[in-house]
Amino acid sequence: MMDTITVKEAAKRWGVTERRVTVLCKEGRIEGAYKKGRSWMIPVDADKPSDSRIKTGTYRKNRTLPNLPLPIGISDYRLASSEYYYVDKTMMIKDFLDERPMVSLFTRPRRFGKTLNMDMLRTFFEKTDEDSSVYFRDKKIWSCGKKYRDYQGKYPVVFITFKDVKRDTWEETYTHISKLLREEFERHIELLDSSHCSEYEKIYFKNVLEGKGDSTDLTTSLQNLSQMLDEHYGIPPIIIIDEYDTPIQQGHLRGFYDEVILFMRNLFSGGLKDNKHLSYGLLTGILRVAKESIFSGLNNLKINSVLDNKYSEYFGFTPEEVKDIAEYYGVPDKYGEICAWYDGYRFGNSEIFNPWSVINYFSNECQPRAFWQSTGSNEIIGEILEEADEDIYERLHALLQGESFLTYIDTGVIYPQVRNNPSSVYSFLLVAGYLKVVKSDSSFSGDFICEVALPNREITFVYNKEILRKLTNIIQQSTAISIQEAIYAKNAVELQKQIRKLLLQSVSCHDTAGENFYHGFVLGLCAMMDNRYDITSNLESGEGRYDIQLSPKTENMPGILIELKAARDCSEDDLRKLSETALAQIDNRKYDTDMTRKGVKTILKYGVAFSGKRVEISAKQRQMSNNRVIDNASVDRYNEKEVMTMLINELLAQQGLSKYRLSQKSGVAQTTIADICSGRAQIEKCSAGTLYRISKVLGVTMESLVEAAMKKTDDLERRISFDVFKSNVCHIVKDKGDIEFIVETLESNEIRRLYNKKWYPEALYLLAMVDYLSRENDVPLCKNYSDIRSCRLQTPLYPASLVLTSEALKTEKYKEESRAHAIPEFMRHNIVESEVRNVC
Repeated sequence: MMDTITVKEAAKRWGVTERRVTVLCKEGRIEGAYKKGRSWMIPVDADKPSDSRIKTGTYRKNRTLPNLPLPIGISDYRLASSEYYYVDKTMMIKDFLDERPMVSLFTRPRRFGKTLNMDMLRTFFEKTDEDSSVYFRDKKIWSCGKKYRDYQGKYPVVFITFKDVKRDTWEETYTHISKLLREEFERHIELLDSSHCSEYEKIYFKNVLEGKGDSTDLTTSLQNLSQMLDEHYGIPPIIIIDEYDTPIQQGHLRGFYDEVILFMRNLFSGGLKDNKHLSYGLLTGILRVAKESIFSGLNNLKINSVLDNKYSEYFGFTPEEVKDIAEYYGVPDKYGEICAWYDGYRFGNSEIFNPWSVINYFSNECQPRAFWQSTGSNEIIGEILEEADEDIYERLHALLQGESFLTYIDTGVIYPQVRNNPSSVYSFLLVAGYLKVVKSDSSFSGDFICEVALPNREITFVYNKEILRKLTNIIQQSTAISIQEAIYAKNAVELQKQIRKLLLQSVSCHDTAGENFYHGFVLGLCAMMDNRYDITSNLESGEGRYDIQLSPKTENMPGILIELKAARDCSEDDLRKLSETALAQIDNRKYDTDMTRKGVKTILKYGVAFSGKRVEISAKQRQMSNNRVIDNASVDRYNEKEVMTMLINELLAQQGLSKYRLSQKSGVAQTTIADICSGRAQIEKCSAGTLYRISKVLGVTMESLVEAAMKKTDDLERRISFDVFKSNVCHIVKDKGDIEFIVETLESNEIRRLYNKKWYPEALYLLAMVDYLSRENDVPLCKNYSDIRSCRLQTPLYPASLVLTSEALKTEKYKEESRAHAIPEFMRHNIVESEVRNVC
């Protein structure tokens, strides 16, 4: 017997990885190497093959791929396994034979290798004149033993794929299906000469073959063909139907759903239900469609969905398989990029890559692109948008922002449910490959509760493209492209120009009265910004809730705030004033507080007013420059809700818990947890049961949790209104006198304390008062506040009474007069103050 060594021993001897030795064995480049069980055995005297890879590991664009090409678009197993780089999935045969279900249905997204796997099964099982075992002798299944090899070439096989049946009418679809059935009959032309088939059967066979059969002949074709094959070969055939639901999806999209369902139900019922002339049936598709009653009464149907563990690694590529491909083509360093773009799917317990996109990536000189989106229709996303309610818009928004959420998943979802039952949307998106499962648990009904998210960057591109395509009536494509170009170029000036153009176009060409405009506009922004902005709407910031905020994820890009106002039958002048009111609201309610806290230096603010299809926009830009211009708003001003948010989030951080995990561990609804963590619900007002479950998980008592919340609120320094603050300061000056006030203020360092708290108006007013009184009393200025003395509020601060008078009389005259008579020390900081002595 020849002396051999293992892969591990060869790798150590030659100074390469074990994976590399395995690849060399698969390629046949190690003379005398053979497979024993699942292991390669290598002659002890074998020489190390020369390395044909590029030594640096760097991929060169113009080089020719070594050895075997990639099987792009190849669904013929014989061809793929013998002339192309083939990822061995033949162990699927062993798993099938170990279980041998009567009828199996495999549901997977499109382009995940369903057709190639079905053709592999056909090639393995089918009785033919040629010796088809040659296509399996070097594959994993062949080393599994005689028990499995005996099934090779044992059965007649009926094989039909509906993957290309994508017609616009039922008549065209019926004609196409008829052609496919005739072609399969022709593949078994030997039955016309069979001595085991009756003349009646042969006449029927000939009628179908010549296209003379009616709809009844076609719907019974699988049943009759399987009977004739059984009679002729003496063994019932295997029936394989690939992509059975492609015509069904097309019927749903094109309006002939009922006709195609009726035809398919009759076709499959005859061939698969109680058919004594059937050995096994195998079907693939995207959806299970059990509720369609297509498989009515088929009690022996074994369903293998994306959530099942069985066969999970056979559709798509596993991480090890992708690493092998990368090493084979000399680019192991590209694995991380492949993961970001094409990984992320989870079928059962298996991590899976999109196989179509992976092989196209290598063929495309390792340049990542969204290859999957061009392989079929993504119209279903458009249909979802047409029927979307507020919840769907918000969840799509969350997905595009990289978030996940919990949802009920019914793997038996059917196409009409997408339109009639909004809750089924996520079930369809999951089984169709547009979502991935992060975590899953079985529900009481036998289906699943899943945390879902977008799988990878490629699918994000698909969503972005389809959302923008569907929302062209809200966001014009040319403008979307210009905005994306400005973002990628980090051109803030051009972005400002294009955002204004977008607002003008969107509002003026659409019925803005409906909520769908608002939600569609926000979703469109998400799609355009390509996850380079955190886009939120109707959230608290400062002293109210902004309409739309775009917070940049990268430096040097501006933040964006948009406030929308609507009115009926406005004049041009009123519409302009309304847009100015919207813009002023952004400043008055300090909506930029959140972005200021995050350190965003430039914020573009837009007040948008519309009446019917007329639109007016007021805009301004806030620019932070060496901290010279500062906000009127306090970014350190918390209300009770914000304090509660801080408390809960601190406890979560201490326990290393997410909100999702807190919900799972405590049994408290995720929405309740979210409301508590965001401050929408006060914890001290929660039920005792809720408090007990939350406190138990957080490791604190109920009493301490409530007391901590109330104490944190009580300890909060209350910030009074600015006009009350001014009045208090003036009264202190009157009571203490100028000099004593100056001394006590400087000694207490109150100016610096207020400034550090970012209570800028109060700090600057107090400094202005000290400087003014110092000038009045010939006292030198204190040099400790030179840095603060150079600061100026972004917008002027007028006395409240003056603002009310100006608004009531609709004139700016009084503001202009007050600025002309203002005390210089106060005006230096953009605070309009002309009288500090006359207080009572």
